[in-house]
Amino acid sequence: MGSESYSDPILSNLCAGCYPNNDHGAFGATPLSVASTNRRDNNNAGWVRRCSESNGALGLTVDEDADTDSERNHTTESAGIIAGSTAFHANFDVDLLVSKNSVTFNDPINLSTNSKTIPDADVEYTIGVVNRDSTSPDLDTVIITDDIPVSMRLCVTTACLTRGPVIFDDSGSPVRTGLSLGAVEYSNDGGTSYAYTPVPDGDGFDIAANAVCINPDGVLTTIAPAESPSFELRFAAGAN
Repeated sequence: MGSESYSDPILSNLCAGCYPNNDHGAFGATPLSVASTNRRDNNNAGWVRRCSESNGALGLTVDEDADTDSERNHTTESAGIIAGSTAFHANFDVDLLVSKNSVTFNDPINLSTNSKTIPDADVEYTIGVVNRDSTSPDLDTVIITDDIPVSMRLCVTTACLTRGPVIFDDSGSPVRTGLSLGAVEYSNDGGTSYAYTPVPDGDGFDIAANAVCINPDGVLTTIAPAESPSFELRFAAGAN
């Protein structure tokens, strides 16, 4: 029986060159890494391929198909690399549903029964926030700002809103939110800055405070199976 040899064009020049990259410095162990070509320098289709790896360097080469020729040599190209010491999940889109409503809970004529928004009436605003995504905002980065209508005086003490002047309430959330009230700041320039110190009148309102900024403490948790973490912020204002 005679012998026969052949050369597989698909494997020809497969290891034409391996170029180590150590710009990331040394890791404690071989890192997890991904790479992608940044451009194409010639008319041959190609893709970047890992050809060696260690804790100090990642070797890359540019491979190409052998559809129209048998060689896989490739011109020098550039590639981008991401290397990490451990696995992680990154999803940078945060889907927060924000709503606002108001209810007049007292007026000087009807008191607390069927109250109307007439002068000297008290109005409670509720801002609701729901996280509808599998991503959490970063620590202490949930910030809610709200402008106060010119016809209203913002409540800035507990004299005009029990447990106020701003109430954080996550008791209705089906899952833990991970948040607490945090910082409350006021503005007297329509929200351009929040460095105003309120000066309450005898009823606890401040007519000069025309915007509020609320920054809850903590990390808002992600959506659980069929359940979204949610919270409410409540504050009050008096009608002029």
